[in-house]
Amino acid sequence: MGEAIDYLGIKITRDKATGTLKIYQTNYYKALLKKYGMDECNPLRMPIRDDTKLQLSDSEGEILDAEGIHRYQSTIGSLTYAMQGTRPDLAYAVSLCSRFLAKPTATHTSIAKGVLRYLKGTTDLGITYYRDSNENLFVYTDSNYLDRTLRGDGRSTSGYGVYLAGGLISWSSRRQHCVTTSSTEAEYIGQANAIKQIITAT
Repeated sequence: MGEAIDYLGIKITRDKATGTLKIYQTNYYKALLKKYGMDECNPLRMPIRDDTKLQLSDSEGEILDAEGIHRYQSTIGSLTYAMQGTRPDLAYAVSLCSRFLAKPTATHTSIAKGVLRYLKGTTDLGITYYRDSNENLFVYTDSNYLDRTLRGDGRSTSGYGVYLAGGLISWSSRRQHCVTTSSTEAEYIGQANAIKQIITAT
């Protein structure tokens, strides 16, 4: 059958001389930008601005009409596929936007467009694994205590990245399920979520 070079739109490139394997979705990203009319936009350097502030309530403005809601939901769904496939750098922004799928406003649409503009400048990014990597399985975790980007429920956001052979094999960014009373507690919950993922995967 030969070596796999494509899996559900995820391209697989091997370089036997350097012992590397890269997975990426460049064609998907470009098609995505064209679909939403962002293929000629100016790129951004970050998927979401540091000074972004959102409320969980409906105080961000008037809710979009039915067509606008459908377009927003379609955009976030498309970005989710990219994020889950090869783009962990989109995880926080996409997770944030996903919280407003039912009642998006112009503010949320602007943030989603910002993610697309970031994607415009990073279409060649992917994940690379190294044959000669001496690193065993390891994990980074972090938590954003009382996440100030998204206010309204007092909860924190935590994330993790699991590495093997020099590249990510699993990642997550999500709102914690409960309200924590300190940054230490938020960090513990984030670490526990990462450990659960490792145990499940192994």
